[in-house]
Amino acid sequence: MTPLSVSEQTKQLFLQKKWLNKAQVIESRKLIVGDDLQMARRLWQLDQTAAGYSDFIKVAERLLKIGRKNIVLLRQSKTGFKEVFDRYFNLLMTDPGLPKKLLPPDWQADKAQELFLRLVELTKTAKL
Repeated sequence: MTPLSVSEQTKQLFLQKKWLNKAQVIESRKLIVGDDLQMARRLWQLDQTAAGYSDFIKVAERLLKIGRKNIVLLRQSKTGFKEVFDRYFNLLMTDPGLPKKLLPPDWQADKAQELFLRLVELTKTAKL
């Protein structure tokens, strides 16, 4: 509950996603704190999450390369898939979902998602 007004769009989003009592919202047209990007980097530790996305991408690309070369070797990497999937879901938990203008230029969430989906398809093909 807030004494200030929250946009109808924000209220509807929380109701539709059933996020009530699960998240906090800062709704503002402009924060007066100086550099918005620097504030976002510090507040949400974006550099750590960006590094996590980069690491995930390296591992995911390696698994995809193994899968293209040798399906038997891929099946032997089954535990590697669990670890990489866990890593991706942990990244999603730390990703604040900020607008692109507040993200570092090397933000690779979209590429990580694309690789994750390709890994999911590969696991189906390999019947892991």
